[in-house]
Amino acid sequence: MKLATTLITIWGILFVVPLGMLAQSPQAHENLPAMPVSLIKLIATPSDFDGERVRVVGYLGGAGLDKTLGLYLSESDGRNGAFMNAIVLPHLEPQKVHELVGGYVLLSATFHAPGSHSGSNGYLDEITEIKKWPALQPK
Repeated sequence: MKLATTLITIWGILFVVPLGMLAQSPQAHENLPAMPVSLIKLIATPSDFDGERVRVVGYLGGAGLDKTLGLYLSESDGRNGAFMNAIVLPHLEPQKVHELVGGYVLLSATFHAPGSHSGSNGYLDEITEIKKWPALQPK
């Protein structure tokens, strides 16, 4: 009896548990640890990070007619809407983070590289962390 129980347990660990891992929801991806990466490296080599959880620091600013938020390399880029130096945050609502806009933030999210004919540097979604980055605040 003890042998049968042991064999069933081993079978479950080897076959049933991995099948359950395959059936995880998309939100399970948000629970993965975010890899620290510089915003410059993310913009320069987007395909290296496509679909990955990343943790980046940048200036949170809005630009364009719709004031779409982006994570910019610098305060100057953010204030001038230099999207070529930013990663777009299309699902982040400005009214929910209004106290952070116009300053540097630490952000953990899933990165998506741009398509071949895209004019952007990609975008970040599934944001699980966004907070003020105290080391780099504009004066």
